[in-house]
Amino acid sequence: MSSTYFLISLIIVIALVFDYTNGFHDAANAIATTVATKALKPRTALLIAAISLVVYLIVNRGLKGVHLKYYLVVGLFA
Repeated sequence: MSSTYFLISLIIVIALVFDYTNGFHDAANAIATTVATKALKPRTALLIAAISLVVYLIVNRGLKGVHLKYYLVVGLFA
């Protein structure tokens, strides 16, 4: 019985790690697609991504424990 719980827990952890790392690839693909098709210049695509990140942080997390200055600086120099 104990090995069953361990196996289920292991599968859940692996699924969560995969989901977390898959998000990195999705964000990179979204920027790369717009740049590769020449729909946006690289600087514009990164600026839109940085602004979207700040909006996401404000809406979903309420900026609790988030260093907003860091994200703004990253967005400006992207």
